[in-house]
Amino acid sequence: MCDVRHYESSSSKPHLRLDRDGLLTSSSDGISLLGDARFPSKVIEQDGTRGKQIRLWTSLFKDYTLLELSRPPDRSVAIEGLMDRLATAFKTDSLFGMFGTFWGRCLLWRRPQDGVPMERVAQGNFAIKLAPTWSWMAVHGGIDFLSPPGGKIDWNTSEVTLPPALRRRMTQDQRKTLPQRPADSLAESDAIAARAFSFTVTSRLHGEQGLYFDDDAVRTEGQVKAVIICSSQEKDQNLKEHHVLLTVEAAPNTVPPTYERIGVGVLPEICIDRSSGVAIAIG
Repeated sequence: MCDVRHYESSSSKPHLRLDRDGLLTSSSDGISLLGDARFPSKVIEQDGTRGKQIRLWTSLFKDYTLLELSRPPDRSVAIEGLMDRLATAFKTDSLFGMFGTFWGRCLLWRRPQDGVPMERVAQGNFAIKLAPTWSWMAVHGGIDFLSPPGGKIDWNTSEVTLPPALRRRMTQDQRKTLPQRPADSLAESDAIAARAFSFTVTSRLHGEQGLYFDDDAVRTEGQVKAVIICSSQEKDQNLKEHHVLLTVEAAPNTVPPTYERIGVGVLPEICIDRSSGVAIAIG
């Protein structure tokens, strides 16, 4: 039996809003984030540590996802200018809510504790390209993040390859096609290539360990595969703990087969079936 847990969001109401021009504005001080030429540099320059940067973007993302947009597909549009500003300040690239330099933490978003089951943003009648399922922009509702301890984990860059589109700094105007998610993500160059593993969950879990699904759907044993995003730094492999992305097969006829994200988790090494590794794309 999988152990499903959720944690409470740190924010009960958004500190951001959209002004009449569609710009993100801080409701606490009325400052337009995009209209302020010094943002985010003026925030970062006071303390340019990596931790400061992480706290900045995670806080902004949590607040932004609580906004109620009149057109749900705009979830990936309204924040695009701010993403560009942040990416420039962080000296990295961004794509659908993921910064290249913080790729692992960006993927570890989750449903807040006691949050309602997340639903995917539907295309509807809007000519806007939807986000791939690995992005928080692909779902409705507020988010929170798993928080691997800084300086005590190794990011799995050997088994996770970021989307080619991330390096192209694509703008919304350049995204002319409206792909079916997640099947067309490989063709759109915004799929994540990774190695996924089968796993079992026993009662021997502790602390934050467990599975955190985006919805309440019931899935059969062995249907869900785990992609390791980062691992703790114990010298003994058997003692390691892994933060993982949970996926299920969605388009088996692509090469490699395309999976969709359905949650995240924290699993000890003993739960991972290392003999079951398979190459997948996450679209």
